[in-house]
Amino acid sequence: MSNYFICTRNVKGRGNRVQFGNEPGEATFLVVPEDNTSLSPSYKQPTQKAWLAKLLAGRELKDILIYIHGYNMDMENVVQRHKILKAGLQQNGWNGELVTFVWPSNTEPLLYLEDRHDAKRVSMELVSKGMRFFEQQVLDGCRINVHVIAHSTGAFILRESFTDSIKTAYASDNWTASQIIFIGGDIASSSMEGMMGTPVYNRCVRFTNYFSNYDSILGLSGVKRLGLENRVGRVGLPMGSPEKAVDVNCSEYYEKYKDSIQVENAAHSHSWHFWSKEFFKDLVYTLKGEMDRHVIPTRELRSDGELYLKT
Repeated sequence: MSNYFICTRNVKGRGNRVQFGNEPGEATFLVVPEDNTSLSPSYKQPTQKAWLAKLLAGRELKDILIYIHGYNMDMENVVQRHKILKAGLQQNGWNGELVTFVWPSNTEPLLYLEDRHDAKRVSMELVSKGMRFFEQQVLDGCRINVHVIAHSTGAFILRESFTDSIKTAYASDNWTASQIIFIGGDIASSSMEGMMGTPVYNRCVRFTNYFSNYDSILGLSGVKRLGLENRVGRVGLPMGSPEKAVDVNCSEYYEKYKDSIQVENAAHSHSWHFWSKEFFKDLVYTLKGEMDRHVIPTRELRSDGELYLKT
């Protein structure tokens, strides 16, 4: 079994020392053996069509989930997180394929602002090399539902790419995502309000935002250091969000079970989702899209109309 990546990092070095760097580069399409723990340019496919052929080979694939990772991730972290996410989905009955969108993230927290600058530079590749490419396969006869899950700064990449696409020839194309999902989204809650959020909402069937008031990475220390507004992954979506937008409050769940969730190589309150069985159950229900948001069994609908991850 192989793993699939779209990598937008630069390639540096020569001969046997060729490797991915931390700067923006041309998109490459990688097929990585299951037992490999890092990414290398040696796994590059000659064309995107060749990459897709391997992804689809020998099966009738109906769902593809594009995962956009967060900041402060090296190549080993990216592969590890990909495998954890893929395993959690499969263990809960999801039969699709996971594709990770790899962007030029550094490994130093203090380079956060540089990461966001680099993320902005490669964000359009998500639309041009991801969303539009898969949509073309649908037009050519493939029955594929494309979903996107964005963690942390990945939410910034998705929002920027969808917003910038309005100004390009891609605006008139019929590409869309079935489900768009944010976990620990590191963008201002206000940036998803009104016309600012429209480019995202218009390109999906349903938008689900998992948030937690206990997310320390998105909390006061980050605001003080970076001068940012309240984040959508900490306080939820703004009032007046469209009907297709769904907030799932994970605050009480995290507070109750945080000591039993074993997180590896990540900030606990910001990345616990990848090690939570209950979160994965809810995520798979969301991706399947067979139930209304209010009757998904891993959620509790409160009298005020808010949805909470069950404790």
